Amino acid sequence: IRRPGTGAARPGTSAQEIREMRDQPGILPHTAPMTPAQAKGAYKMVAVFGKDVPRCMFSKEWKARVRALEHVQLRVTAMAGGDCKLKPLKASVQDMMQVSALVCMSLSDPVAKVSKVGIALINTVLTEMLPKVKGRKGVGAAKALEPVAALLVKVGGAGGPLRKPAGATLLRLCNTRKLGGPTFIASIAMQQVYANSEKALGPLALLKAIVDGN
Repeated sequence: IRRPGTGAARPGTSAQEIREMRDQPGILPHTAPMTPAQAKGAYKMVAVFGKDVPRCMFSKEWKARVRALEHVQLRVTAMAGGDCKLKPLKASVQDMMQVSALVCMSLSDPVAKVSKVGIALINTVLTEMLPKVKGRKGVGAAKALEPVAALLVKVGGAGGPLRKPAGATLLRLCNTRKLGGPTFIASIAMQQVYANSEKALGPLALLKAIVDGN
């Protein structure tokens, strides 16, 4: 078994060993390798997280996808120091963009539990990662806001149990001046309204919240 934070459990790990590993933070399960097409599309993720995180995100097992997101969340949290044994991510736009890409994957996941962990991850980024990223206000950091459109969908009719946490996260993004504040988020919402009026419920709900003062 590899030590926590270095990747997946080695092939051939016994069932008892796997049960003992489940509660160890940072350990990723052994899953099938990525296809050549998946590996090609995930090369930027591999550069930031290593092969195990994207491999788990492409797994058919939803629990593996949850573990991958939790692993990254721990690495973001490790940026604040403490006794976490995982290697912290870098305070860079590049690393944040790849975390953003993972969140986007989670928000399109058919399993709500995976999306819920993705929403928790973006909130951890706002607390532990974004304040440390250097760069001109609202420029480089704004590139890491790919999940906004997906969050807007969750706030709309397709949100279900994720509507409330998605809405709270969007309002938090609105209040994050480093990302451009409410104006920037509202512009994304308006783009969605114009692009597809049938899916305008989420964006319109956010715009109303912004006008009402959150």
